[in-house]
Amino acid sequence: MAGSRRGDWLPPKKGVGGVAAPRRRAESEMACRPFQKRQRGLVRALVVGGGGYLGSHIVHGLLAANHGVVVVDNFFSGHRELLPRQIPIFSCDAGYMAGVEDVLGQHPVDVVIYCAGLSDSARSRQYPFHYYHNNFIAVFYLLQAMLRKNVRRFLFSSNFSIHGPEPAVPITERSPRQPEDPLGRSLCAVEDLLADLAISEKLGYAVVRVGNVAGALPSGKLGPWPSGSNRLIAMALDVAQGLREFLPVHGEGLPTVDGSPVRDHVHVCDVVEAYLSAAARIPATGGGDCYLLGTGRPASVIQVAKRVEALTHRPIALRVTPGDWRPWAVHADATRTRRELAWAPRHDLDSIVETEWRWRMDGARQLAAVAGKD
Repeated sequence: MAGSRRGDWLPPKKGVGGVAAPRRRAESEMACRPFQKRQRGLVRALVVGGGGYLGSHIVHGLLAANHGVVVVDNFFSGHRELLPRQIPIFSCDAGYMAGVEDVLGQHPVDVVIYCAGLSDSARSRQYPFHYYHNNFIAVFYLLQAMLRKNVRRFLFSSNFSIHGPEPAVPITERSPRQPEDPLGRSLCAVEDLLADLAISEKLGYAVVRVGNVAGALPSGKLGPWPSGSNRLIAMALDVAQGLREFLPVHGEGLPTVDGSPVRDHVHVCDVVEAYLSAAARIPATGGGDCYLLGTGRPASVIQVAKRVEALTHRPIALRVTPGDWRPWAVHADATRTRRELAWAPRHDLDSIVETEWRWRMDGARQLAAVAGKD
């Protein structure tokens, strides 16, 4: 959760510029082939939320491409164990301006990548203050700190909730924004703020909207941790691993291939590749753009369950459960993103399941043993 209290700021310990976390393997082992292309116009990035699932992969992607990295994370839901020890890591809420200004003063950067937002639609209805605070107010103060330090390039991680519960599919850049929950409205507020600052402050920005991020490094050495996520593929793998009794199916008889909801799942390595490309293209003189990520191959809940069964060789029990099934289908047309960013997803659904399962069977167990967590 983001905040602005001075007590939330923890200065870095002595070491290589920040707080060091104990590590378990050589850093070179973390490299992933798709990340090894250095992006022009991008030298050092501040990753806010770098201890999270997506954030940690962005950090390792930047390092593998020989870019400098600084991390700010309050570690409310992120984990130091996912991060390399040789980079500057600061325990700081993004909304604490003095702390962020201190970080930027010690470590000048070219761009700030914000991937610390909350993204659960149902929980946003339960805790609207929490979502507006983390997704909008923290970004509001973060941007002020950036501008005071003359950092004028910002990448914001958004999602498709801004298009409301019943978007026409596939979603495109021209699809109307019509959010109906605090999650979507808080993200819309940030996007509007960025557009205004591009005019008044010459801020350069990129907004990247993505639906369902899944998968892990192909090496099995980095992935989502710990388990217990409400992501569809994560829940299906929980069932395969015996951590969950069944995979819930919210809705049946829907106008889809098999009556169950349909989503597009994008491999985390493909997402990182798009983020780095988008970050490198942010204009330094103001202005911005929005990019949508998608594979063009959406899958239903039942189709995902069948692939998990086939690839893990374990049964996946399904149970239709009550709840809001809207939207029944969410997937984007990423044609423009592919063209503008020279980006194309490398991984299909099977690769997503295989890499995340490999991570659970190898990397996550090793990490839990080192961290002393179950």
